[in-house]
Amino acid sequence: MYQKFNEDGKRILLKKYFSDGEPSLIEEYYLDGSLKKREKYNIKHLEEKVSIKYSPTKKIKRTETFYSFGEKRKKIEIVTKNIHIEKEYDIKNEILLIRCFIKKGNVVLKDTQWNEEKVKIKDFILDKNKEYIEKKLWWYDDGKLKKSKVFKKETLTLEDSYYPNGNKKSSLEWNADGNPLSATYFHKDGTLNYTERYENHDREIVTTFFENEKIIQYYRGGKLIHSEKLILLKEKIK
Repeated sequence: MYQKFNEDGKRILLKKYFSDGEPSLIEEYYLDGSLKKREKYNIKHLEEKVSIKYSPTKKIKRTETFYSFGEKRKKIEIVTKNIHIEKEYDIKNEILLIRCFIKKGNVVLKDTQWNEEKVKIKDFILDKNKEYIEKKLWWYDDGKLKKSKVFKKETLTLEDSYYPNGNKKSSLEWNADGNPLSATYFHKDGTLNYTERYENHDREIVTTFFENEKIIQYYRGGKLIHSEKLILLKEKIK
C-alpha cells in the first residue's frame, strides 16, 4: 500500500496493489481530505471508476460513476443540502432513468422518477400524516396521461384511468387493507356512466346515469334486492 499526505497531514493519495504489484485501488483526495477520484480494479481490469467534484463553496457535490470497460458514464449524482439528483445511463450514453430526491435533513420528502424519454413514471411523497405515498404513472405515446396508481404501504388505494382524449375513464378506490370501497366510470365525452359502492368486499349500491334519469340498484350479499328509477329534472335559472 502506498499513501501520500499533504503538509497538514491529510491523505491526498492512496494506492493498493495485488500480489504481483498491479494496482487494485487508487484513490485521490482533495486538500481537505474529501474523496476526489476512485478507481477500483478486479484482476487487473478496471472494475469501478468514480470521479467526485465540488462547487467552490462545497455546497454542491457531483459524482460520476463510469462503466468498467471504458470512459462512458454509468451514473451521475448531484447533491446539495436538500436535493439529490441521479441520472443513470446505458453503454451508449443514453439516459435510462432520472431520479430527484427532496430531503429535509435525513428525511426524504419526495422521490420522483422519469424514464428514458424523460416522462415522469413515479412519485414517492411523504404526506402531512408523515406516511409515504407512492404514485405510479403510465402515458400514451402522445404524452397524455393514461393511468395512475396510488399506493400506501405498498397497498393499492386509488387507480385512475383516462381516455386518449384526456377525459377520465374510471376511478377505483380501496381501503388500507386492500378491500374495494368505490368505483366510478365515465363515458368518453366525460359524462358520468355509473358508480359502484362496496361493503365488506361485496357490491352494495350501483347507480347508473342516463341523460334524464338514473337507476339505483341495491345489493345484499352480492344479490340484487331492490332497484329504483329517479327522473332528473332540469330547472331553468331565472
